Amino acid sequence: MVENVAFEYKLADDDFRAASKVVARKIHRRLWGYLALYAALLVLLYSIRTADLPLFAFGAILGIASMTVCGLLSYRRQVEKMWKALPSMHEENQISLSNDGIRASTPTANTHFQWSHFQAFQEQKTHFFLMLGPHPLLWFPKRAIAEGDQDEVRAWLKEKLPPIKK
Repeated sequence: MVENVAFEYKLADDDFRAASKVVARKIHRRLWGYLALYAALLVLLYSIRTADLPLFAFGAILGIASMTVCGLLSYRRQVEKMWKALPSMHEENQISLSNDGIRASTPTANTHFQWSHFQAFQEQKTHFFLMLGPHPLLWFPKRAIAEGDQDEVRAWLKEKLPPIKK
């Protein structure tokens, strides 16, 4: 393995879209679970309904379920929009991987992450994601990495961090 791998990139719309998919995946699972719970609760309330059970209970559950559906449909776009709104996300990025960690530099920030700062990495077709819990803290497009260096980057990540399945 080489001593250091460095590359530069600027995030584009496709990069924000790919990252928002990673973030939204876990939230979507949770929201689908809530939606199933609301449906089961509605069926249960309907099956045991009595004259004492107000119609308000059905309306409240339907209202919460409809908000959950709205969340399912809009969460990913909200995350993407939030990242795009940050001026720092549109700066030129310089990344350097070494045994000491990862150095991420932009015109307005310079950060050195030790490998232990990240919990895992995820590789997808077009990006590498360095995860802090279920969320990507740092991601970079494969297009920014020279063809010959992509295997080196993958080797660094596999050596230093556990992978997350897609």
